[in-house]
Amino acid sequence: LGNYPIYGSTGSIGYRIQPDYSGDKVLIARVGANAGTVNKVSGKYCVSDNTLIITYQSEIDINFSYYQLINFKLNKLTFGSGRPLVTGSQIRKLTLAFPKDKSEQTAIATVLSDTDALIEHLGKLIAKKKAIKQGAMQQLLTGKKRLPGFSGEWKEKKLKNIADFLKGRGLSKSKLLYDGNFSCILYGELFTTYSRIIKEIKSKNKIQNYNYLVLFF
Repeated sequence: LGNYPIYGSTGSIGYRIQPDYSGDKVLIARVGANAGTVNKVSGKYCVSDNTLIITYQSEIDINFSYYQLINFKLNKLTFGSGRPLVTGSQIRKLTLAFPKDKSEQTAIATVLSDTDALIEHLGKLIAKKKAIKQGAMQQLLTGKKRLPGFSGEWKEKKLKNIADFLKGRGLSKSKLLYDGNFSCILYGELFTTYSRIIKEIKSKNKIQNYNYLVLFF
């Protein structure tokens, strides 16, 4: 146990009593599923051997270069089927453009940092709204809480007594020709191509000897 974080390919992975590094630096994960991931650290810390450390010359704004490396998408440099890898020699050979005026670098980095902060704030706000909605659903959909102007009784019924159920018809792949005019919702498209509520059917197929909507399982 200690007070100084150890940074690895997935971020902070533990603590040590004594730090190995200090100051602002950019870290790049070099091994594993996160190979190519870029992080920025400051203060005093340690770094695991599966992470590359970049220290910049004084004419470079570290925050500007940090965003440049993120934009470069370093994961596309990875190789190896077992454990993806990106090497220091690959990173050293990268060609990046910098404004000669460091103040311009700083100004650009500040704009991007402010945008990140706004996105993070909106993400937290959305998460909060979702939690509020979930709580409202639990109250409103069970009758525990009533909307203003409504006071009548609720009643319970089995779903089979208030709705009709249909099962999509099976269709082999050999009969699916993807250049037709018939609407078709495929099982694999649920929650991928379509959201929870399907307002428009996007898939079109030429279905031989069938005249109905097909749900393919």
